[in-house]
Amino acid sequence: MMKKWKKYMIPTVAATVISAISATPMASADSNDDYMEERNIRITAEESKNIALEKIPGTVEEVELDEEDGFFVYEVEVETKDGKEYEFMIDAQTGEILDFESDGDD
Repeated sequence: MMKKWKKYMIPTVAATVISAISATPMASADSNDDYMEERNIRITAEESKNIALEKIPGTVEEVELDEEDGFFVYEVEVETKDGKEYEFMIDAQTGEILDFESDGDD
């Protein structure tokens, strides 16, 4: 009896979860643009990556939009081929690099 229950119940639960996920509305590009405009964010995450990579070539490991003292910044982590990691803080309005650290810097 238990095998029969598993045979039918697991696919039913999986189908329900998949339906719920696909029914969840995705954020539209327009709503993202509105969010960025309201907060005076003029630099995209992609542009912040390029700014960091112009200074230190490597692989971008993470990009995060954060608020620091009332200003929005991108925190961009870059790893070079030799394994050294760098972290940039880039102004989301101007694209200026506000802070730049490497592993071991204080």
